[in-house]
Amino acid sequence: MFLYTDWANFTILDMLEQSQISDEYIIKLMSHIVNAQFVWLDRVIKQQHNFKVWGVLTYPEIRTALLENQALWMTYLNESEPEHLSTIISYTNQSGSPFESVSSDIITQVINHSTYHRAQIAKALRELGFTPPNTDFIMYCRLQENS
Repeated sequence: MFLYTDWANFTILDMLEQSQISDEYIIKLMSHIVNAQFVWLDRVIKQQHNFKVWGVLTYPEIRTALLENQALWMTYLNESEPEHLSTIISYTNQSGSPFESVSSDIITQVINHSTYHRAQIAKALRELGFTPPNTDFIMYCRLQENS
């Protein structure tokens, strides 16, 4: 599912860059997707990248962050033992409140969070008169079958 999420995020980013979309809302959402992935990763691996969840990045910064994020998440997932998915992760949210979540729930959150905000981006693109790329999961599966 992370490979799908990465594909979908890069597909949207490619379209935004190629169409030279300068809408602040769209750029803010795309930045938020990658920033939030880093924030959740930091919580899971107990490392700090200093990404602000609503910090705004340029397209080149988003691309670089997505690539780094992809590598770090895939390393974490590939090196984790199956029992680690049930590990309780203690963390503090952006408001400073303490929480505990199961590792697998955090992973699911990261995937679903990206999907949610990509849908917001797609809606905003339509409102601007653009046709967003289809980033449905089944499209990713079809592409994988044909490659």
